[in-house]
Amino acid sequence: MSTFRHGTALALRAAALAVVGPAVAVAFAAPALATPTAGTAAAAGTGTIQGFVWDDLNRNGIQDAGEPGAAGVTVGYQQIIDGRPGFYYAKATTGNDGVYAIADLTPGEYRAVASTADGWVFTTASTGEDRAKDSDFVDYIHNTTPGVQQWAMTSNVTVEAGGTVVLDAGVMKGPGSLGTIQGRVWNDLNRNGVQDAGEPGAAGVTVGYQQIIDGRPELFYAKATTGNDGVYAIVNLPAGEYRAVANTVDWLFTTASAGEDRARDSDFAGYIDNPAPDVQQWAETSNVTVEAGGTVVLDAGVMKRPGGGGTITGRVWNDLNRNGIQDAGEPGAAGVTVGYQQIIDDRPELFYAKATTGNDGSYSIVDLPAGEYRAVANTVDWLFTTASAGEDRARDSDFAGYIDNPAPGVQQWAETSNVTVEAGGTVVLDAGVMKRPGGGGTIQGRVWSDLNRNGIQDAGEPGAAYVTIGYQQIIDGRPGLFYAKVTTGHDGAYSIVDLPAGEYRAVASTVVWLFTTASAGEDRAKDSDFAGYIDNPAAPQQVAMTSNVTVDAGGTVVLDAGVVKREP
Repeated sequence: MSTFRHGTALALRAAALAVVGPAVAVAFAAPALATPTAGTAAAAGTGTIQGFVWDDLNRNGIQDAGEPGAAGVTVGYQQIIDGRPGFYYAKATTGNDGVYAIADLTPGEYRAVASTADGWVFTTASTGEDRAKDSDFVDYIHNTTPGVQQWAMTSNVTVEAGGTVVLDAGVMKGPGSLGTIQGRVWNDLNRNGVQDAGEPGAAGVTVGYQQIIDGRPELFYAKATTGNDGVYAIVNLPAGEYRAVANTVDWLFTTASAGEDRARDSDFAGYIDNPAPDVQQWAETSNVTVEAGGTVVLDAGVMKRPGGGGTITGRVWNDLNRNGIQDAGEPGAAGVTVGYQQIIDDRPELFYAKATTGNDGSYSIVDLPAGEYRAVANTVDWLFTTASAGEDRARDSDFAGYIDNPAPGVQQWAETSNVTVEAGGTVVLDAGVMKRPGGGGTIQGRVWSDLNRNGIQDAGEPGAAYVTIGYQQIIDGRPGLFYAKVTTGHDGAYSIVDLPAGEYRAVASTVVWLFTTASAGEDRAKDSDFAGYIDNPAAPQQVAMTSNVTVDAGGTVVLDAGVVKREP
């Protein structure tokens, strides 16, 4: 291990260095295309070591579904020369997603090395029978004393030119680290004590804890107040016995331990449960044991006071196929203002704007006195879709447009029928919107690394960076100039927006990859839509294009591209 010791100083200096990927800004020359401009890319003929450092919550050494990435782990390498490891070079420190990549490695033999002093220790390596889900790093400094840096290394691996070696590491909180109590406070709309699908989080609930010492609860410490998602977390708890305590003046606590599924019920039982207005409500859990580095999940259900204000809530969605129905995958629509008019003596009163939708399209108008209302929405960015379409009232639009002029810049208005809001009740009213007929269209998709070279997006195949995507508009049957619009990042996603309605083809270029076979398999949603027409591995720049596609006003066309590493 003398080589590691010698490399430690280098590691400390190099840990601050970020791995900067090559910038690619590519235009190219081809029939009917614009004049080429040189670009930069990763060093040709080099390889990559990459992987995932995950928090092994159940400490079984296997990447189980839902186990998150682990931040703060530094990963580097030693090149193996004449059978001996050379200097250690620290290259990347993981973020919250746990992903790392060491690029531009000269072909040869290496071992990856990881270190951390953030309270982690390395999990057992090579556990189970699935090598793709275990840890490849074996710890060689394994001292759980807080602050002691932990080290682990892999076996020697061969990095080929253009190749990628995947090496994952499992970590877990050390016995001397701190634990967490976390959970979610939800609005129990049907008051059954069970977290049902679609029930939202509840804001304004304070959650804290009491430590249990010698069988008695100590002082209460308030630690977190929930936001709109209802999520809370109490961190940095020394190992021991605790109970969580919650209080609120806005809600009543629902029944605890309802139903048979402990993961979906409420763990908080109310002990001050007086529905009189402004009386603070309190609830607490049973005693729980928080282990060092462990997490205990405790959820709480709440409901509106019987005499409390009511709510109008819902979702404004982008009705991509314009059928007036919320279909699977249709996203929320941002920038729509929703408010209300109270109905008094059968006449609508003044309009009050209360919320503007974000990207998820959700809105909520709270604290409404019991009575009759109608919801009103307006926007200059969208048109309202047809109301009351289809037979399922839970999936249609409740807002009917009454100013419905598609001219650009004209504000659109829509309103619902009158509804009754009860004290403590909730009324759900959704609105469908669509892009104006004169609005721009979109070409979007994903460029993925086709690891098994079968031309199909298989589960787990990652995105591919450094591919430039642009378009040519087809006019009178001929392609016009090429416009490069976006270069993919590590997720491989791209989007070309604000295209006037018309016919187009998408064009991709790269100096890092080769394009995979187009139209492979029978599932058009999983294949590559880009066929290479400069497809020579010896040529520095590869180019591929799609067939001609029609982009409708406000429409979206999805075109994906598969790429593979160049052979050495």
